[in-house]
Amino acid sequence: WAAGSHHLFCLVNLILALTHPQQYAAAREVLGLCKNFHTTPCARLWDSVFTGVGVIANRVTEPHKDTGGYLPWYDILFTAGDYDGGVFNLSALGLQFAYPPGCVIAVCGKLLRHSVPIVDGNRVCSAFYMKQGVQVWAGTCQPEWSRGPKTA
Repeated sequence: WAAGSHHLFCLVNLILALTHPQQYAAAREVLGLCKNFHTTPCARLWDSVFTGVGVIANRVTEPHKDTGGYLPWYDILFTAGDYDGGVFNLSALGLQFAYPPGCVIAVCGKLLRHSVPIVDGNRVCSAFYMKQGVQVWAGTCQPEWSRGPKTA
């Protein structure tokens, strides 16, 4: 699965590099350490800078905050499938976004309560996230809030 997800991992890595360069740099450092650490050959196939990915299929996602994240960090949500009527809710802010197949959302899931209602069809969401404990273990810097990419 990890080898087959290489292109998706690279795409999500690039999206993080653009939306939160400092978080990307710290995560890239951890990925390099892990690849050089005593890991199994299977673990070396992991090309995502994110330390975890959850796969959610055909499920209503009730309003929630992500408890395992870290406030300045973004999670990346990628949705795919054959469905209509996808909606991503940030109800506390009174915001609702179209969430069609192929949509990517960067969100601070620990800060913002979010939800996704049922859709007509088949939907799969890959939710990429990082755990603060991994960064602490690696001794990398703790990213601050994103200021976006540096401009010349």
